[in-house]
Amino acid sequence: MIKKAVFTLILFLLVLPGCHRSAKDKRKLAVELYVNAMVSRSGKLDDQAIADLKNSVKVDPEFTLAHSMMGQIYKDSGQYELAATSYEKACALNRWSFTNHFSLGEVYFTLEKFEDAKNKFGRAVLIKPEHVQANFNLGACYYETDDFANALKYYSRAADLDPQNDLILSLMGDMQGLLENPEAALASYRKSLDINPDQPKIMINMAKIYLSTGRYDPANLLLKKAIELDNKDPYPHFCLGYIALQKDQPEKAWENYQEALNLDGDNFQALNGAAVSNIFMHYKDPKNLSKIKAAVNYWQRSLAINPDQNDIKDKLAKYQKILDDAPVE
Repeated sequence: MIKKAVFTLILFLLVLPGCHRSAKDKRKLAVELYVNAMVSRSGKLDDQAIADLKNSVKVDPEFTLAHSMMGQIYKDSGQYELAATSYEKACALNRWSFTNHFSLGEVYFTLEKFEDAKNKFGRAVLIKPEHVQANFNLGACYYETDDFANALKYYSRAADLDPQNDLILSLMGDMQGLLENPEAALASYRKSLDINPDQPKIMINMAKIYLSTGRYDPANLLLKKAIELDNKDPYPHFCLGYIALQKDQPEKAWENYQEALNLDGDNFQALNGAAVSNIFMHYKDPKNLSKIKAAVNYWQRSLAINPDQNDIKDKLAKYQKILDDAPVE
């Protein structure tokens, strides 16, 4: 290691100011330093590799490979700002390097500089239009900047290039949903499930669309299947409770809301659903006030979790008054 460091120093001293070397000689020395860095990198000696690369670009500032390798080392070690600086220099020196633009896009995405990432992935796609990941990443940048139409455009391109990728198809469905095209979203989700049937989140997303359009039976089937695959998510139980209420089945609705609460006791929406279920049951037996008492209890618990519910406060006051005005037995 000491011998290598001395050799590197000797190489670098050859090009100190005053040592008149030709451009060819400088490039040769820069390459030698770059090769040293590669050896250090293979031996997991990244600090030495960075030192060699810094010397390499001092010798030859236009040596793209050295800037690129520095960017990669900084990126791999989580030093993303330094990685961005090195990759920017590499990209400026070679505007047609797919790898440098793609890698810089990844760095900017990690830094949540989505506009910069969009520019770099856009350049990468221009260089390699049929690169799946570049199109996918560009779509992700547009999503992060709330441009759902362009996100869908590049997700769709990625899907055309990799039609068996269930993740891309599911994200297409998400974008189509955000763009208020529910039937297209359902079609994308179906394709994703055809490839990978074990996706409860996709089933729930499809069920949401069916619920929003009053198609309760297909929603019901999907939610039950989602529960079979993941019985720890309270949301499908909550949705099943909503469906049961729409079908005037308050007992079944209460059971589903209670199951959601068993999984998440602080789910104020499930508490509200359980309260409404009890009110519906009360109307089937108006003389029995126990269901109103249960509903009041659920609403009180809901408001303790989320006080900013004026409509629930009104309901609570209404039914509490019914209890207060009821004759004492």
